[in-house]
Amino acid sequence: LRLTSPDGTGHAGFNAGYLVDIVCPKAPQLGELLIKHNVIKSDALLPILEEQATSKERNYLGEILVKRGLVRQDVILKLLEGQAYLALKIFSEWKYTLYEFSPAKTSSSDKVSISFQGIEPFQILQLLDTKSAHKK
Repeated sequence: LRLTSPDGTGHAGFNAGYLVDIVCPKAPQLGELLIKHNVIKSDALLPILEEQATSKERNYLGEILVKRGLVRQDVILKLLEGQAYLALKIFSEWKYTLYEFSPAKTSSSDKVSISFQGIEPFQILQLLDTKSAHKK
């Protein structure tokens, strides 16, 4: 799901009905949350972020911290859950948002692009369910 608004651009990825990825430009990053909640000090985090930025491999910050024993996995998961909640809250407050639904395993002709104004997110899902029922 790609969201475009005068407030910014973001996306949310889903797999089997579960939220697996969310990017919102105004939501705090995991590193910021770790420092804010006193999980790790900034001077301990900065070298890891620098290493992550220069690595050729795609390493997620939470995975690195857990592998090194610096943060427990349950703490990372709780912070990521909070981060996703904040991102969804921010998205729900955006006005004049274009929502583009593009299923990964379909042709580009199946892409749905709809603009909603003044509609709550759960209403959007209800509209899409109705649209997909008519498509069959």
